[in-house]
Amino acid sequence: MAVNLIRICVLILSIVQCTCSKAPTQQVLPESTPQAEQIESSFCQKHTELPQRNLPEALLTLSDKTTIRARVADTAQTRQFGLMCERQLANNEGMLFLFEHMRVQSFWMKNTLIPLDMIFIDENGIIVGIIEDAKPLTTTSRTVGTPSQYVLELKSGQASAFGLRKGQHLTWIKL
Repeated sequence: MAVNLIRICVLILSIVQCTCSKAPTQQVLPESTPQAEQIESSFCQKHTELPQRNLPEALLTLSDKTTIRARVADTAQTRQFGLMCERQLANNEGMLFLFEHMRVQSFWMKNTLIPLDMIFIDENGIIVGIIEDAKPLTTTSRTVGTPSQYVLELKSGQASAFGLRKGQHLTWIKL
């Protein structure tokens, strides 16, 4: 009986040890916590090229003639890093992502330190969807489920403050 009990304990310990030693297949970042901030701080320290401040710029004009100055992410690399490691944006600043083709775009907030609004725009400059207040430091995939060719990221709350809405037309010029 004692031998069987020892065998059962050894079996249970080996199962527990095996389960605990498996590496996670995907790192899931917690919402803004000291642990997440430490992870992000480490990432940002390793990537001294971030935040991306030396990108071309565009000036977007809204229907009420309000203007937004946006850095332009028009290559695979600049789109990949986006606003990662950015610690603040002014109310009239953002980043405009330019893609080659219309398709359903998907964004996440990994290594992004501030909450953002995401405005999805079709090839004609028409807003097809808006995601407000995307939480920083998360790997949740965010999409509006409608094809777009451009995405404008703004400081959280600015889509509402500017009165942006689905169906509205935006224009811009590259500076």
